[in-house]
Amino acid sequence: MRPFRLHTVLSYRRTLENRAQERLVRAREEEERLLGETEREQTRLRGLCMEFEDKKRQGMNAGEVLVYQNHLYRMRNLIAQKESELQSARQEVARKKRELSQASRERKLLEKLKEKQDSRYLQYLEDKEKKELDEIAVLFHERGGI
Repeated sequence: MRPFRLHTVLSYRRTLENRAQERLVRAREEEERLLGETEREQTRLRGLCMEFEDKKRQGMNAGEVLVYQNHLYRMRNLIAQKESELQSARQEVARKKRELSQASRERKLLEKLKEKQDSRYLQYLEDKEKKELDEIAVLFHERGGI
């Protein structure tokens, strides 16, 4: 019977789990950054739409209308691109969560194995010590005691 001998592997599993946590944090930060950018662009678009409507009510020439329409078109495309990037970032966060979950399961599995092996080894040592003490007691008794 031996004590747990996979300390290096357990340490490696802990390192993998820590790295997975760091990657998840970075993915969440990227998601938050993209969400902020998307919301800012949507706010800018709403403001531009309101400005465009106000100017239309006041009267605009065809060139000004065209400039606003082109700008609105570019902003909508930019927002669509940001929303696409945000969706990709959300998928990345979900993937990083799964990776972290897997790394945690593997680490916990090894920790349980370590606990069981350590417990069995301690029981083995206790049993061995008990047998040795019993043997000493028998030898002592056979010699006539004190």
